[in-house]
Amino acid sequence: MLLFSKSDIGLVRKSNQDSFYCSLIFDDVVLGVVCDGMGGANAGDIASEVAVNKVVENIKLNYCNDMKESDIRSLLISSIKLVNTNIYDMSLINEEYSGMGTTIVVALVVRNIIYIAYVGDSRAYIINSERISQITTDHSVVQEMVKDGRITSEEAINHPKKNIITRALGVSAKVEVDYLKEFINKDEFLMICTDGLTNHLTSREIYDVFFEYNKNEKSIPDVLISRAKQSGGQDNITVIVIKNDMF
Repeated sequence: MLLFSKSDIGLVRKSNQDSFYCSLIFDDVVLGVVCDGMGGANAGDIASEVAVNKVVENIKLNYCNDMKESDIRSLLISSIKLVNTNIYDMSLINEEYSGMGTTIVVALVVRNIIYIAYVGDSRAYIINSERISQITTDHSVVQEMVKDGRITSEEAINHPKKNIITRALGVSAKVEVDYLKEFINKDEFLMICTDGLTNHLTSREIYDVFFEYNKNEKSIPDVLISRAKQSGGQDNITVIVIKNDMF
């Protein structure tokens, strides 16, 4: 696996409330986590940082190589629910943290299989030479409107409510976590990102970067962030790129 990642404050925000982690944690096992924090003062920073640190810690502690898919699913979901409780409790104890929360995407890549659990509107995509495919579904007001047929996918792109999410970690005592499993073939990419990227670049524009820089993969996060900033850069931007170059 080839791993590349970067986070940027953008052009408008005063702080970077995104947090991320991407590393090889065992032979042929990569863990990637992206969080987009929300809340006043430094609360969003705290929420996203706690989420990343606690989830990574719990997965490293409990993952083993002979796990069945059902065990991996349980581990990812329980890790996210555990950190939801941590963040929620912190918001109750400390007034400065009241209302804080974060999105999260957790991806465990085991050889050529991707296991993902997520909450919120940070996204995961699979990109190959032919197409880009969003594999997560936003937990957002606009996505529900698209699902119900009230607006089209094209109308959703610039909808005024596009940033209103329907699920986040830490805002209530319990959280619903979505899970999925996908295969990543040789020379395919997994990209995990916050909406600071996808609010400024279309899927086609993202795909074009991967196609243009497929011989210089390490530059892809930098180029994506640069182009998002050229298009406005109104939010923090975080990108993780994982390439399967072996299996």
